[in-house]
Amino acid sequence: MTDVRIGQLIAASLYDAIQEELPQRLDFYETWLGAGTMPDRRGNLAAMTAVLGFLRTEGEAYDRVMVRAGHTAAAWMVEGLAPVRRRIIARLREVPRTPLCAFYLAATIEILSRFGVTAVGRLAGCRAIEGLRCVIELDWSGHRVSTTPAVAA
Repeated sequence: MTDVRIGQLIAASLYDAIQEELPQRLDFYETWLGAGTMPDRRGNLAAMTAVLGFLRTEGEAYDRVMVRAGHTAAAWMVEGLAPVRRRIIARLREVPRTPLCAFYLAATIEILSRFGVTAVGRLAGCRAIEGLRCVIELDWSGHRVSTTPAVAA
């Protein structure tokens, strides 16, 4: 929140969310969010920390304000991108055709090996392709344990 642009985005999105969800409390929060600097809506770390602390005392409204502020901030960030940049980013969000599970399996087996544990494994499920989570099954029943301790590089 120390970056001016992030501070402005957070302050502005919180202001709008409070205006929608807690309109009766807007006068109080305007003092902390810097109503005098609107539309710039610059915020500082101390004021933002105070606002977040005060919002936590608002009960169920806290979650509503935070969700609305998050949606608002995200919308403004995307709308603020150049159209060509939005198209490029949109193309990057496809489901991967080749998951990283094989990488994780190989890395796990190699790490165990470097600690003197022989293991074999297989991929039992892949979140990126069809499952709810990544599942790697390891078998070290025929393991060999090193008699020398592992040494850090």
